[in-house]
Amino acid sequence: MTSPHRDWIIGLEYTVSSITGGWGYTEGEGEDVKTEPAVWDSKVGPSPTLIPSGLFFTVGIRFLNF
Repeated sequence: MTSPHRDWIIGLEYTVSSITGGWGYTEGEGEDVKTEPAVWDSKVGPSPTLIPSGLFFTVGIRFLNF
């Protein structure tokens, strides 16, 4: 805490596994919900590959107004 309204947040996380599966979206409501595969626009670039396993270090600032 650097002041009554500002906090510095430092985090260290280790993730042992990653989420498997492809990109997708849901369509429909209620019992008629279907999961459809997402289509990546090749004009933007290659589709992203996420491997969220490993060591992560995060730094943040939280401002509180009350």
